[in-house]
Amino acid sequence: MKSLALFLAAVPLAFAIARPDTPPVTLPAPKPLPIEAVRGLGYLVERQGLDGGFGLNDGQDADVANTAIAALALVQSGSTPASGDHREAVKKAVEFILREVEAAPADGPLVTKKSGTQPQHKVGPFVDTFLAGMLLGDVDGKCGDPALDARVHAALAKCAKKTESSQQPDGSWNQGGWAPVLGTSFAQQCLAKAEDRGIAVDKSRLERAAEYARKVQEEGTKGRADSAGVELYANNATLAIVASSVASGEAKERDVKALDSAKGKLGDAEMLRGFGSNGGEEYVSFMMASTSLAAAGGGEASVQWDSNIRSKLGSLQNADGSWAGHHCITGRVFCTASAILTLTADRAAATPSVASAGSGK
Repeated sequence: MKSLALFLAAVPLAFAIARPDTPPVTLPAPKPLPIEAVRGLGYLVERQGLDGGFGLNDGQDADVANTAIAALALVQSGSTPASGDHREAVKKAVEFILREVEAAPADGPLVTKKSGTQPQHKVGPFVDTFLAGMLLGDVDGKCGDPALDARVHAALAKCAKKTESSQQPDGSWNQGGWAPVLGTSFAQQCLAKAEDRGIAVDKSRLERAAEYARKVQEEGTKGRADSAGVELYANNATLAIVASSVASGEAKERDVKALDSAKGKLGDAEMLRGFGSNGGEEYVSFMMASTSLAAAGGGEASVQWDSNIRSKLGSLQNADGSWAGHHCITGRVFCTASAILTLTADRAAATPSVASAGSGK
């Protein structure tokens, strides 16, 4: 991965502050699914429970966070509740999420009664709310059933409201967990996707999240408590947030500088080692970098990053098609879904994503 420093230094900033006379970025057509992703998808669908949910590993009870991230991988790979090779799996997962969200009280940040899961312990106690909102934003209006679409839209609004209510004064959602900066990035994506689907979102919430991300980049990403001292998490989580701010067309000069700073660090081989071994947090961090680069419309930087990260993930994939974590979030469902989302980041523009965050379209 050391070669990343050379090409990123030579590539001009791919993002620019959007202006009224600036034509929209034309994103390239999605590439065929990598064989590694196809194998990973096969692993996931075989682990889905009869209730539509996904647990941490085989035989474990389903929870919202693992179900949502698994379904996000299926959706980004080309399926919806109404179409695609894995439409039945997506529909069952969405129905599982809906049952949990609909049963949750209107007030408070939680969408599930289940507690003590690995994602909650490591990313933050409200990660289920954020990931559920991200999934619902991606399938809203795509269910092929007006009644189901109405339930999805209402549940998305509920997740967005709960996410807004739990934001901290500094703009983060750093409330417990080992590396809550990753949860903050998920929360920002939840609100951005909700706004994209016509949900009324307080724009000041998104601006406060962007301000938090700018400060992280300006203060330095090393040794931060909100990222368990792991620079990879802080850098790539805030990279995703400032990339969304830039893509929204409401970016400030500081956003572009913060984005440039975060991108430049992707060439640091030491930073890319993360915790020293690969857990779910590493896979999520890779996904955030891949999605942010793809949102710029491709280009040399995205192509080179994609080549490097695909090689890395290919070497880490297990014979059964899964990826496993070696610390913290060790669950194969979570890690496999995150790896697939990394490998298919060029397809993120086909769903509400950082490429269209804040567009209201």
